[in-house]
Amino acid sequence: GAPVQVDTPGIWDSSPFIPPEELSGSQLLFFTFVYGYVLFAASNMISDGSELLLLIPSMAGVVGSVVLPILGAVPDGMMILCSGLGTDVAKQVHVGVGALAGSTIMLLTVPWFLAVLSGRVDICNGEPAYKPPRKAPETWQQLQNGFGLRNTGVGLQLPVFTNAKMVIATTFLYFIVQVPAFFLHGTAEETQVSTEAPFALFGLVACVISFVLYIKMQYPSTEERHARKAEDLRIEAIKSGQLTLRGAMAGLGVIAECSRPGQSSGGASAIAPLLAHSDSRLEDLSSAEAVSAVRRVIEPFFYIYDTNGDGNIDLSELRVILRDLNENPTEEELQRCFSSADADGSGSVDIVEFSQMMLAFVRDVAEKGISRSTSMVVQSVDVVSQMLSENAEDGQGDDEDEDEQSTSQDDDEEEDMPEDLRELSPQLQQRWLMFRAVKLMAIGTILVLLFSDPAVDILSEMAERLGVDAFYVAFVLAPMASNASEMVAAYNYAAKKTQQTIIISLGALEGAACMNNTYCLAVFMGIVFFRGVTWTFTAETLSIVFVEIGVAFMAFKRIQTLLDGFMILSLYPLSLLLVYFLENVVGLD
Repeated sequence: GAPVQVDTPGIWDSSPFIPPEELSGSQLLFFTFVYGYVLFAASNMISDGSELLLLIPSMAGVVGSVVLPILGAVPDGMMILCSGLGTDVAKQVHVGVGALAGSTIMLLTVPWFLAVLSGRVDICNGEPAYKPPRKAPETWQQLQNGFGLRNTGVGLQLPVFTNAKMVIATTFLYFIVQVPAFFLHGTAEETQVSTEAPFALFGLVACVISFVLYIKMQYPSTEERHARKAEDLRIEAIKSGQLTLRGAMAGLGVIAECSRPGQSSGGASAIAPLLAHSDSRLEDLSSAEAVSAVRRVIEPFFYIYDTNGDGNIDLSELRVILRDLNENPTEEELQRCFSSADADGSGSVDIVEFSQMMLAFVRDVAEKGISRSTSMVVQSVDVVSQMLSENAEDGQGDDEDEDEQSTSQDDDEEEDMPEDLRELSPQLQQRWLMFRAVKLMAIGTILVLLFSDPAVDILSEMAERLGVDAFYVAFVLAPMASNASEMVAAYNYAAKKTQQTIIISLGALEGAACMNNTYCLAVFMGIVFFRGVTWTFTAETLSIVFVEIGVAFMAFKRIQTLLDGFMILSLYPLSLLLVYFLENVVGLD
């Protein structure tokens, strides 16, 4: 007889991921951790790439107000989208709801508490002690009351209050479908689907419009907040050896756009052109705005080495500061440079004189127009990429003795900032920052696109084997992968213990909640409309609304104590209990 032909799947006919129903219990647990870690790493890559863009001043405003919020919501949005694309949408959509609710509630509770915990200072006479009082003793510290629940906390201002109003306003988007769904409870499924569909479409449009309006309204204030954050990032980039002072200041209007291709440094240090300038030339170059821009970047380095606290540094201290700014003049150049900056001949320079000197330095380097051959530029790509991917140790000279600090051209310095990178133009340094940022964001986004769908399948299968609703599994596990970076960032940034850093930290969390209420909810509304999903999420919706409004009203307090932080943290487990109570006791959904 004729031979029997067996159809074999082609290379593109099946998923490269193992179907979760074919996995054993231990394998299922293993792949849950693997997919979760990949999504966690991808989220961090997107976040790190976005923050690198903040180092490029011309892009900081758009990045802070548009790029960061959107890319931060991509992991959650993709997980929600993938939950509605499978064959068993009625089952897997609960993973999407869990991811939406878990992400929104977790962002407004756990990182918020961590920010208050790390950013808290003493509350004295009803005011947070961010600055020392008059005649404060030398032993004064911002936090002396330890874990006092009522006498430690943080101070909030208008940006946090404004964002809290945004959170409350966007919360009402959930009710566009929730209200008609509540009245349709108990009717036939076909009736619910046909009746809810136009409301879901209207909700989709309303979420998209709200998203656009939110981005537009946030742009001015977000640009200012992220400009401050960008200054902190520039300082960290200099400390870790990622940028020179020239590279960090490029694009701020401090460096003149007057470099001339074809000129080279001739092997001399880039600081040499400064030495020909007189004090009057320094004054001519030092406009108030430019000096202020330079000063904000170099001030942290200046006061670290002002050991006696008199606001002045001598030649040996200046040598160490320049090295930590990744600038490496020769000893002769350094002494001549110091003399030109020390206008009053006092043997020391204050922060203003030092700022003027460094302003002249970065401008003269731009005018010098340092350029390299093609081979040197290609080599620099690898150097910059490697340095940006490593966490260089902060200020190698901090733990060395004073004699070792005085050596300006030792081997360790060459490892911190290779000569070919140090002499790149500021514009080229900024260009490779862009290269690294785009690379990180692209790889992170691709990983999210690839692993979100199998992660949804894994969570759905795990819930089925545990005998619980997939909502609860996704509520707990999904945010750990997609939002863990927000927890770390909120804690670390608030730990600087200034009112501005706590405002930025909490404002970012409120902004993330608004993104979930608009961007991510729009994705879910689209699933309800296009896939004909019945809205059976009343308990989950009420839980989200309960937490968001609760945290928003707490955010209106001018002083938020550590006790308030613990109360906000308690909303996370309470929200899960509320869903269980509404579904299993009250009988909703």
